[in-house]
Amino acid sequence: MESVNKRIIFLNVGWMKSYQGIINGDIIQGGGSYVHENKFGHEVYNFLPYDGFVYGFVQPPRSSKIHIERLGADPKDDSIDNVLAIWVATKPTSGNVIVGWYKDATLYKEYQYSDELNRNFKDEKIGYNVKAKEEDSKLLALDERVFHIKRGKGWMGQSNIWYASQESNEDFRNEVLNYIYENIIPKKNDKKRNHSISRQVDTYQRQKIEVTAINHTIKYYEKYGYTVESKEKDNVGWDLEAVMDNIKLKIEVKGLSQENVAIELTPNEYEKMKEFKEDYRISVVTNALKKPILRIFSYNDENGIWQDIEGNKLEIDEKVSAKCYVN
Repeated sequence: MESVNKRIIFLNVGWMKSYQGIINGDIIQGGGSYVHENKFGHEVYNFLPYDGFVYGFVQPPRSSKIHIERLGADPKDDSIDNVLAIWVATKPTSGNVIVGWYKDATLYKEYQYSDELNRNFKDEKIGYNVKAKEEDSKLLALDERVFHIKRGKGWMGQSNIWYASQESNEDFRNEVLNYIYENIIPKKNDKKRNHSISRQVDTYQRQKIEVTAINHTIKYYEKYGYTVESKEKDNVGWDLEAVMDNIKLKIEVKGLSQENVAIELTPNEYEKMKEFKEDYRISVVTNALKKPILRIFSYNDENGIWQDIEGNKLEIDEKVSAKCYVN
């Protein structure tokens, strides 16, 4: 694990799905008065790569400068390197959570501009004050954003920037470092996870695929602290329910032997998908018999499409069937 003495900074921004710009209906929510008044914020491009780098923005409080000296920089320095920059946003359903991070980032004291980036919104040029290599950046999928950040005295306050000094919150800092560098997700003491779901691999290929898809989906959500319950035998229109706090996700699971995504939904599944679209997920596991790949599709309310974290759109071809007979 990285040293507890590592430079860490928490940066609060508006909530988005992809931070690739205001495209495909991915608008920004929260983020303060500026976002509310202008319907965008300069953080909308925080995870859009350019020439091997990502360029992020956070709005400093009261002034245009970030106090990089609090992380060990000389007061005369314009920037500081080797910073773990952790991006935080307010989840619409459950408070402040980590949405992603830059490892080994460069943090700038003042706002930076670059004509090469060519990032604009309407007539306003978008700059940055944090920079990192694309390979050192990580944006979490919506259902992976489960690491909560406390607000209040001794924690992240009203400011968008929390320096999380080395002298305080040492246990918390260790949890964060374990989470980011070792992929260890803190367990909740007040929730008992349901580990009763198990599948015995059958010799038939189709059953193997189904088992693999279910198990991969269960492991994915349990990894992030959800309690998962099977609904496969209940004919409710989805296979699993994943619960955390006041969130209850309804997950339909599909397994495929091929790599491309092409699935069918039963009439009941399709109706429930439309009825509960905000909480409905379609988990597709491709290449299930060799090297399974998990894709989670969720609904984008702004443009009415289903897409995964990488922006792949799930095209829907509605079919009409009929039963024909002779009396």
